[in-house]
Formats: sequence, structure tokens, C-alpha cells
Amino acid sequence: MDIDIGKLEQEWDIEDDLEDDLLHRKPAMPDIQPGGKISDEAIQQLLGTQNAGKPVMMFVTMEDDDREKNEELAEMYVASLKNNHMPVKSFFIEDDHFGLIVDDGKFTNNVIDFLKRQDEVAQVSLDQKDMLPPHPKTDAQKQQREKEKQEKKEKLEKLKALHKKKQKLAKKKRRKARKAKDDL
Repeated sequence: MDIDIGKLEQEWDIEDDLEDDLLHRKPAMPDIQPGGKISDEAIQQLLGTQNAGKPVMMFVTMEDDDREKNEELAEMYVASLKNNHMPVKSFFIEDDHFGLIVDDGKFTNNVIDFLKRQDEVAQVSLDQKDMLPPHPKTDAQKQQREKEKQEKKEKLEKLKALHKKKQKLAKKKRRKARKAKDDL
């Protein structure tokens, strides 16, 4: 049996090239008409292609504040996603918040869709944008943060006004002292 090594190597090279092309192929770009409205689906597809091959981080807010229960659920979510060939890692920030790192951004939309279907998930945030409708829990937290921001802003404005008054008074004192010195 004669085997042509040169021909065999050539076939293997062609197969390797095809595999490399398939592995490094970028997802198709969505059809976007100039001047037309861009659909939410096209935006999500465009973001998915933009993040392909790059790690993406998202944050998940759970309905329950029980850390133990939430850790178990997060482990289940990660296991389910990994079983679906989506490489992800999770880490906890607070009892009801955890971060999720998707190793390849092309899976981002699939991961978000999976998390949207989970009853225990209150909110999913990606690029500081909420992916689910406002939930009473996350909405109340946002209102509290906004209130705190407003209070800090008001305090800062009061401090600035006090500082200006203090500067004016000091300026008046210096003028009076200079005038008194000149009168002598």
C-alpha cells in the first residue's frame, strides 16, 4: 500500500486552514438601513459582534437577600451556562449582588436571555444599562442613591456659599485693617 505523504500533508493543511477560518470567523453584522430606525434586536446583535472574543462583565441583582441561597443559585446558573458551552465565572459583591464574567462576549446576549428567564433574578446590568424592566427592589435602591446624591450636592452647595461668605468677610477685614493702618 503506497501512501503519498506529500498529498496527505496537503490535505491536512487544507483542513487546518478551514478549522482556523471557522474558529476565527466573526459573527455576521446586522442589516442596518441608512436613515432608518435601528431595532433593539439589531443593536443587541451589533453589541454582540463588538464584544466577540473579548471578556464581558455584567452584574446581577437577586430578589432575595439570603447570601447562601443566592450563592447556590449563582452556582446553578454558572453550571447551566457552562453545560451550554458558554464559559462564565461568578463572584459575589454583596448578599444579593454578584458579578458574572463571560469569557467570550459573543455569548453575552444568550447569557442575558438565560438570566431574564430566572424568577429569582431582579435585575441584570451590562455597561451600566439595566436589561430588565425596573424591579421594585432595584428601583428603591436607585431612588435611595439618587436621594443621597442630591443631599450631597445640596451640602456641597451650602459649603461653597459659606466659603464665599467667609472669603468676603476676610476681604472686608483686610480692607478695614489696611484703611486703619493708612489712617495712622
